[in-house]
Amino acid sequence: AHESGAPLALALADLDHFKAVNDRFGHGIGDSVLRTVAQIFRVKTRPGDLVARMGGEEFLFVFADTSSATAQEVCERLRAAVEGHLWEALAPGLRVSISIGLSPARPGDVPSGLIERADTALYDAKHAGRNRVRSSSQE
Repeated sequence: AHESGAPLALALADLDHFKAVNDRFGHGIGDSVLRTVAQIFRVKTRPGDLVARMGGEEFLFVFADTSSATAQEVCERLRAAVEGHLWEALAPGLRVSISIGLSPARPGDVPSGLIERADTALYDAKHAGRNRVRSSSQE
């Protein structure tokens, strides 16, 4: 998509305080949380959006043919869906949220640059209080 000049955006999502979830509720619940979050991502992304687990509690999204504003809307929908899920059904007292760093592609971008900017935006989201979306275009 990017070679054709169509807009492209990449996002990284990270579960907030996931180590604390594993420590408090156990790794079985932690695994269930990861599976549930992945299912939410499958349901709430659009056909053509790519989702991959990067390892641990981090996921990568590629939004092809997607404007920066639309990518921001999709990321916010993902964040709200995770926050709004009925986690109590899995374990009393369980709350789960995600932080997302979004990086709209710029002319001449290489994949590593996109990922680096998304990672910086994710760091900004975490340091701004977690459970939010930050875009590298907000710099």
